[in-house]
Amino acid sequence: MHFKDFFQPYFAAHGYLAVDLFFVISGAVIESAYAGPFVRGLSAFKFVKIRLIRFYPLYIVAILLAASGAVASYFGNNKSGFHDLQSVATSAVLSLAFIPSPNAATSGSLFPLNAAIWSLLFELVVNFGYALLWERLQRMEILFAVILASGAILALASLYFGSVDYGPHGSTADFIVGFARATFGFFCGVAIFRLNRDTHAASTDLPSSANQFGFLAVTGFVALILFLESPVSLIGAIDAIMVLFAFPAIVWASMRVDLRGPWRKLSLVLGEASYAVYVLHLPVLGLAAAISVRFGNIIVAKAPYSGCVVIVVLIAACWLLDKIYDAPVRRWLRDSGANSASGA
Repeated sequence: MHFKDFFQPYFAAHGYLAVDLFFVISGAVIESAYAGPFVRGLSAFKFVKIRLIRFYPLYIVAILLAASGAVASYFGNNKSGFHDLQSVATSAVLSLAFIPSPNAATSGSLFPLNAAIWSLLFELVVNFGYALLWERLQRMEILFAVILASGAILALASLYFGSVDYGPHGSTADFIVGFARATFGFFCGVAIFRLNRDTHAASTDLPSSANQFGFLAVTGFVALILFLESPVSLIGAIDAIMVLFAFPAIVWASMRVDLRGPWRKLSLVLGEASYAVYVLHLPVLGLAAAISVRFGNIIVAKAPYSGCVVIVVLIAACWLLDKIYDAPVRRWLRDSGANSASGA
């Protein structure tokens, strides 16, 4: 969706909905990883520190890469849209602190250097709210009240605006709808994990072929949703149905699938690379576009095959970056924090 020229004539018309699926997955993963530690006394402050350690090593790389690309663009064809180098530096510094651009409303982007950051900002805010309110959210009626309230906002916004594609652009509607998307998706994921844990039907009893079919069916359905082309008059209704019902159902179904063999290995690799892919894909694809222009638009000329190659290389590079940089740096930061605490 972000670089449709690389994949023409194919286009993920509803590609922006992948963010909503991401929020649901995030809620389930965070509840899976931290429900136990919270019960054992993990503080909200410690949780926030852990989440920032998870986010920042690759995030810094993404900002530096995006800023370098913007500077190069400024001295080239200036497609990045920055009017001077000072604005690039200001945007980089603000982005490092997860502070939206002061001219977001006029520029059309909360984070001009890397538009994908908007969802990480809302994700962090919701994560912090989850930590601060964790004890109260143990009451399922409160958790469901949060889900219903944010879901109602999403339903109304989708029908009123004709889409849920709000969050990255800097308007008041972007803040309201973007926060509702993050809140609904994340806490829906939390609820799904709890319900799955309490009513778990052992999918390991299913034949391996059934689990593989379930994996392929879920993956295919997600792809169908993202590439679905629909009349403009139906986009709002389709968005609401996908976000409020289909994605929670997909995550629920996915948690019942027990992968083994090569499918499991593939999923683990993609999972390990996923955050790096998300935070780095815009700067990297921007660099690929600049290289393509330098060599006669070769990537665009060979689309969609060249686009597929770029994506495979991106995923492989991000997996490698996770192994040789992100994971070791995060481990060092965690160990340093633990040593400081014990020394104090």
